Amino acid sequence: MSMLKIISENKTTGYQIIKKVTELTGEKPSTGSIYPLLKSMQTKGWIKGTIQKGKTSYEITTSGLLVIQAHGSLKSYYEQKLNGSISLIHETFNDQTALAVLSIFKIAMFLLAMRAIKRVKMV
Repeated sequence: MSMLKIISENKTTGYQIIKKVTELTGEKPSTGSIYPLLKSMQTKGWIKGTIQKGKTSYEITTSGLLVIQAHGSLKSYYEQKLNGSISLIHETFNDQTALAVLSIFKIAMFLLAMRAIKRVKMV
């Protein structure tokens, strides 16, 4: 999703995306992960690539903007649910039990995030 957001901000090249991702995460993605993802997003109609002077520049399409919009709505929905769950844990359990439950919850969220990252890399 971050690549799609980067492309939505400005028309950009694959190299510029690599630089921006490196700047944001501190890790440089390989061209072997960036370009297949760009191709996949083009195939899905989320971005459009145009070649100028031997370089491909990518820009977001209306469909891509809708994907970003849907992701933002979904993220907001889950943040509300998450905040509600945390409040319920604090209201239901004593401090020590609440900390234990939240620790387990934190591990579960980490595992879900790792699974989601693996799925994105596979796209």
